[in-house]
Amino acid sequence: MNTPGGRTCSDCPDGYEGTGEEGCEPIDPCDGVTCGRNATCVLGTCQCLVGYTGDPETQCDPGDLCDDIICGFNAQCLDGECQCKPGFSGDPEPDGEGCYLDP
Repeated sequence: MNTPGGRTCSDCPDGYEGTGEEGCEPIDPCDGVTCGRNATCVLGTCQCLVGYTGDPETQCDPGDLCDDIICGFNAQCLDGECQCKPGFSGDPEPDGEGCYLDP
């Protein structure tokens, strides 16, 4: 705030640190937050990295890459991809023709 003959600076608003005189900087909500392995801090809270599950405070491990994958007829998910089962060939995708017994 400006006053005649000088100025008076107020405290920093909520969510900021510093002095009004020298300037205010946003407070980093992750400052001082330590997350576990394969986790990162987001807005002050630890979260597992994409593709990882577990306790973000201690350690996150690779998730099952096939959890949400649906494969076609006679196909199975391996390492996140649909593949024909052994002894079968064809299109392993769910919207494909499926996998059929090798001749």
